[in-house]
Amino acid sequence: MNTDCTRHLGLALALCAIGFPGTAESRGATASEFETSPLALAPPVVDGTRSPGWTRVTTTQRDDALSVLISGDAARSRAAMSAAACEISLLAADQTVGMIGGFVSFGIVSSAPDCAWSLSNIEPWIHLESPVAGFGSATIILDVSRNDGPGRASAIGGGGQTFLVRQFGPGEFRRTAGDLTGDGIADLSVYRASTGGWLVPGLRERTLGGHHQIPVPADYDGDAAADVATYETATGLWRIGDGAAIAWGLPGDIPVAADYDGDGRAELAVFRPALGRWFIRNVGTFDWGRPDDIPVPADFDGDGRADIAVF
Repeated sequence: MNTDCTRHLGLALALCAIGFPGTAESRGATASEFETSPLALAPPVVDGTRSPGWTRVTTTQRDDALSVLISGDAARSRAAMSAAACEISLLAADQTVGMIGGFVSFGIVSSAPDCAWSLSNIEPWIHLESPVAGFGSATIILDVSRNDGPGRASAIGGGGQTFLVRQFGPGEFRRTAGDLTGDGIADLSVYRASTGGWLVPGLRERTLGGHHQIPVPADYDGDAAADVATYETATGLWRIGDGAAIAWGLPGDIPVAADYDGDGRAELAVFRPALGRWFIRNVGTFDWGRPDDIPVPADFDGDGRADIAVF
């Protein structure tokens, strides 16, 4: 007997074609066809001689084993084909994403390379960077969009299990310096001056800055997440995200952006060492310090406003 192909998809076993050596006729058939009616095939060849009569195929199924009995006038053959039940599991813990969004991933572990799986309940704000269905083990990558509304969650289904993705909304996490993802936790990040590249775990690399520009991330728009920004020391130009450059400062000034008025937004500000003077945009000018002082603004009294200070 010549079995051209079999494939196990979940719990369904498809017999692609069953024929005999030297037989021109064969056709595809499924297990359900076998169970409902016998299948007639061309006469088999036994010891090099075609046997008269037709071959009859009957099937029985027990648990995950399918037995096929092929009988003819001059020959009787029996073939047993087993298809173990597929087991699919998700390899990951539930994850929380900041309001800025970003990438999360989880693994699909399959008991066999031809086990089929598919994902369900994927919300519109989650974009798949991987196929929605496939075979065998795989790594699934999700790109979560920015969230400017209330907190939200999605329980993504796969293999009878769920992978929960939660995302903060604005104001639902504590404001933290250096939090570029909006989850209330400062992020280990890198600013590469040679290329202007910002490397933040979980986010796509973005470019802002370059030579002679220093990183000055802060929450300039009041969404509680720090924005990527640079200050050009030679020109006093500030560049914040995708916005236009803003002139505030002179060569030699030190950038000291912070929330000085308590409105939840960082103000552009510089400290001019030669004068010991602070220039805070939309707030005012203050004399506090000497030429060799180091500015260290922070909320020292806990009133929600940054205080000017020098060391």
